[in-house]
Amino acid sequence: MRLWDAATGVQIGSALKHDGRVRGAVFSADQRRILTWSDDRTARLWDAATGVQIGPAFKHDREVNGAVFSDDQRRILTWSEDGTARLWDAAKGVQIGSAHTHGRAVFPPVFSDDQSRFLTGGDDGTVRVWDTATGAQIGRTLTHDRSVYDAVFSADQRSILTWSEDGTARLWDVASGAQIVPPLKHDKGVHGAVFSADQHIILTWSDDDTVRLWDAASGVQIGSALKHDERVRSAVFSADQQRILTFSGDDTVRVWHTPNGTQIGPSLKHDWEVDGAVFSTDQQRILSWSKDGTARLWDAATGVQIGPPLKHDKAVNGAVFSTDQYRILTWGQDGTARLWEATTGAQIGPALRHDEVVNGAVFSVDQHRILTWSGDSARLWDAATGVQIGSALKHDKAVSGAVFSADQRRILTWSDDRTARLWDAATGVQIGPALKHYREVNGAVFSADQRRILTWSEDSTARLWDSATGAQFGPALKHSRSVNGAVFSADQRRILTWSEDSTARLWDSATGAQFGPALKHDREVNGAVFSTDQQRILTWSKDGTARMWDATTGAQIGPALKHDGEVSAYWAPQDHKEVNGAVFSADQRRVLTWSHDSTARLWDAATGAQIGPAMRHDRRAVGSLFLINVNGAVFSADQHRVLTWSVDGTARQWDIEWAMRNPTAPEFIGDLCRKKLAGASLQSEPIDPNRRVGVRHIDAVDIAAAPILRGREGQDVCAPPPTKWALLLYLVGMAM
Repeated sequence: MRLWDAATGVQIGSALKHDGRVRGAVFSADQRRILTWSDDRTARLWDAATGVQIGPAFKHDREVNGAVFSDDQRRILTWSEDGTARLWDAAKGVQIGSAHTHGRAVFPPVFSDDQSRFLTGGDDGTVRVWDTATGAQIGRTLTHDRSVYDAVFSADQRSILTWSEDGTARLWDVASGAQIVPPLKHDKGVHGAVFSADQHIILTWSDDDTVRLWDAASGVQIGSALKHDERVRSAVFSADQQRILTFSGDDTVRVWHTPNGTQIGPSLKHDWEVDGAVFSTDQQRILSWSKDGTARLWDAATGVQIGPPLKHDKAVNGAVFSTDQYRILTWGQDGTARLWEATTGAQIGPALRHDEVVNGAVFSVDQHRILTWSGDSARLWDAATGVQIGSALKHDKAVSGAVFSADQRRILTWSDDRTARLWDAATGVQIGPALKHYREVNGAVFSADQRRILTWSEDSTARLWDSATGAQFGPALKHSRSVNGAVFSADQRRILTWSEDSTARLWDSATGAQFGPALKHDREVNGAVFSTDQQRILTWSKDGTARMWDATTGAQIGPALKHDGEVSAYWAPQDHKEVNGAVFSADQRRVLTWSHDSTARLWDAATGAQIGPAMRHDRRAVGSLFLINVNGAVFSADQHRVLTWSVDGTARQWDIEWAMRNPTAPEFIGDLCRKKLAGASLQSEPIDPNRRVGVRHIDAVDIAAAPILRGREGQDVCAPPPTKWALLLYLVGMAM
């Protein structure tokens, strides 16, 4: 193992020597140490500056398969062909506790989110939970009847899902070690299992050629097994959760109806195992790719193949549609990306060639260029001619994403190698040094003037960089968990970040100082925006709320804007009450939110009061449970309507004209009477169909309102004596 200066190519220090083949290596978070593991039965720690070994080797009895640092870098966890995982003090090189033994093989250990515990399991049919500080086992051993393939913590860290060669997946309580539900049984080994994002459903797939859905609360199977002719490799939900795409060793993709488990249309056939499949944007076509070296396009309704196969020389790793859905971009293990005509299947131009397997590809905004990345580099191509533009844009690990600058003259890339990099789009030459984080970079954006770059990362920080020199501006902007996103304010003087640590934070972009306190939710923050005047911040979260904040003081404005959730009865595709999004109205006086509780809601931005009833969609049956997610919502241009769309298969319009009006305006009462109540008098019966209010109708809606208005039958409610307008406003809300 050797370390090199990336700028000069000069070796740094001496070679890092093992006595056998080195299987892998990672840097510590601060980049000052290197952890290696080898066939010589050891892992070793090295000083990255000098190449000198730090402390003794970490010894196993057979080849070491992997090693990781804990998040605080104080512990090292190794696992080996000797069937053990071992925990080590990184400073002293001393083993903490005894070896965690699991027969001949152990799966890669899994840390809990807070790093206080970790899971091990393997060939001995057990999973165990261990204390990271002491190495002591926590609770009972979780036992299967044969080898355990893997395990995961639930999102709340209170349960563990395991799956095994014994033909079962099992759900366990972390605290007691007890099984929460009966085993989820297949007829052969279970090779994969996942929670739905709301943790209410478990999806499993198996060597018995089936995929199965289970109620996580009861362990009862939902619907029939989804059957292939050979082992199922994986399974995914469609966007609306109403269909499941499965792919298998039987060389097919199949589409299933989620509520009843029936297959939709014929099997979609390849000549070898299928590695992936996606729906087109309009959900009318399916694009699949396979080890047979092809991608194929299918009619989602009929299962008929559209055009000929799109052929590579080796397995296809992925595929995407162009924005207009007329072209398909594929990339594969043959070291190429290729562009295809979606209608005819004809290849457009030559293959776009790398020296290694291609991991991903995207179109430029104008669709005229293609950006590809592989283990060796990122490269830019002319989409019309297939000619490479400039030289390859090289990272040290997989490139996670890339964007063009506003003038399309520079390219910003970010990668699992813990860096973002800036490139000249014409020549492919890197501009300045790499922009370095300590863990994978999640995203990056240019400032409005393109002179600064904002990056955010799994290392719990966002960072600001000079795009001309690559120098970091000020200190890192620190959260306590991964940063999900970041934006500049309109004047570029502030930065808003949000994170898995349940907070959003506001920062001075000049100094890196935090403005005010953290903006706290009770769970992970999904998004955040400034109001148009930049004086308020709107955030939304998995905790089922949106919240408004004073951008100057950080104080919460009004109460949280709460969605329901209905946890006990319904299943949403992700979280039972998670707020999916939020926007201000054009005049900034209203906030529109939408959620997994099947509703969109309108709020008074000044008071936080909900205006009118929730705009509710239907619940769609999935076995004994329901889907209840609203996927999006927008205001109409005149702000008189809201358009919502949902997993119930509908888009709906809602009249919000009166909810958007100012009730204290002089003309409001007159307009309300003339338009909403159609100028009607209250009658004992609504004799005119245009009249919206009758006393008996009020009785049915609000028995408290009827006595107040009763006795004015035959009178114009818009004329003196004054009507209690608060009551009428309430009725308006009921009718909205």
